[in-house]
Amino acid sequence: MIRMVAPAKVNLFLAIQCRRADGFHELETVFQAIDLADVIELETSPEGIHMTSDWPGLPAGKGNLCWRAAALLAESAGTSKGVEIRLNKKIPPGAGLGGGSSDAAAVLLGLNRLWELHLSPEELQTRAASLGADVSFFLQGGTALGKGRGEVLSALPTPHLWFVIGWPGVTLSTSAVYQDWDKQPSAGNTKLSEMLSALEATEASGIAAALRNDLEDTTLRLCPACAELKSTLLERGCSGALVSGSGAAVFGIARDKELADEVTAALSRRGLWARSASSLSSSETL
Repeated sequence: MIRMVAPAKVNLFLAIQCRRADGFHELETVFQAIDLADVIELETSPEGIHMTSDWPGLPAGKGNLCWRAAALLAESAGTSKGVEIRLNKKIPPGAGLGGGSSDAAAVLLGLNRLWELHLSPEELQTRAASLGADVSFFLQGGTALGKGRGEVLSALPTPHLWFVIGWPGVTLSTSAVYQDWDKQPSAGNTKLSEMLSALEATEASGIAAALRNDLEDTTLRLCPACAELKSTLLERGCSGALVSGSGAAVFGIARDKELADEVTAALSRRGLWARSASSLSSSETL
């Protein structure tokens, strides 16, 4: 049996360049892995892919990226081995935190070991990209600049940051958010160069000032609870706050662990799902 930890991510920067001919969008984004994580146990079975999850209503078959990652690996590697996948879910699904993609990356890495496939990192990345752009990031982890759909990755320095992650309990469809953005495109004012400079300096205040997400206006319009959550994070002392990805999770950057825990507790008292988290480097991811 192999136990894998699958961390969440936030997008510190997300600029949409254009809609491509294939229907996807050309992006520039800065991913940051955080220590909020799902836990996955993988155990060899005689045949087939069998999956269970402790998150109510979460698909456990072909509708789940974990299952699809296992099926893809079995088919492409030509193995008849089976697996039992047990998913202990801590990252809310459909929240813009990359939980499903991270789970898929963990399954690829874990099964490569469990099934003794000996696939190279490059071979795993090829399979990851076919599952989704964010899956590619989670094979690398840490802090990274993503271009293309987000799958063309360059490692960046990892700052030491404390986050408050809030989620209003709403699941947003990524495709629906992008479709709405296409009708009313908007762009932030911060340039990528400002975020990259702030990361080089590893100063939380500079990173907070350089936050950008072109999808945020759309998400806040579709989900008023997200707008309220962002306002609360700022009012409680976070130096910056932003919708992560397409939402509906919103994160704030706190000056230290004490403030992160304090704001998290305040959100929890209001009945909201909230967690404090810190940044992870690539050596700490998966």
